[in-house]
Amino acid sequence: MILVTGATGRFGSKAVEYLLKNGVHPSEISVLVRDAAKAGRLKEQGVQVREGDYADHTSMVKAFQDVERLLLVSSNDRGAMENRTQHHKNAIRAAKEAGVKHLVYTSFVRKPGFEGSPISGFQNSHVESEQYLKESGMEYTILQNGIYAEMIPVFIGDKVAENGTIVFPAGEGKASWVLLEELAEAAANVLTTDGHKGKTYTLTHTESVGLNHSRGNFRSIGPGYPL
Repeated sequence: MILVTGATGRFGSKAVEYLLKNGVHPSEISVLVRDAAKAGRLKEQGVQVREGDYADHTSMVKAFQDVERLLLVSSNDRGAMENRTQHHKNAIRAAKEAGVKHLVYTSFVRKPGFEGSPISGFQNSHVESEQYLKESGMEYTILQNGIYAEMIPVFIGDKVAENGTIVFPAGEGKASWVLLEELAEAAANVLTTDGHKGKTYTLTHTESVGLNHSRGNFRSIGPGYPL
């Protein structure tokens, strides 16, 4: 049994799609959702829907029963970063208690010196979660995902064509943008093939690209930072 958390979200739903494409029978796929009413399409496909919440340890222990491989999609809690870290620890503890054999965790890519970045709190949450997983005694795989290319429209803003200004304070900063769909496909491949236990994979594009446009009139509104 493979279980995917956050399966009604963008990443989790795509991971389930690729599991099915990889030939996993729907009866061998479970999903963890906070609201089963939002998982109707998954139920129609024959996927088992289990309710649980990262903040509720007991609900996750129950949901993780009979699961061999677990894809732990990182929390998207919009509160303090400490909330996300605790959510991940709760899920890892619950998985171990439930007897999950292999946990695959979606982390975030980072580079030396990230502590000086404006998103260091976000990065440190993943660092702490990774360390907790490694020390848990569970078999694990860590996917250090790059920044989603699908976020570019959010960063540039919806008025860029009108005023030539990119909203995100990019400066000369660059990022190795990668498609969310490709990251979800990679996660599904890890879940359905062997040889990944104890591994950490950095999943980014091979080239870093900035938001500045050297031939146009676009301009950034602030300094850039390494992602």
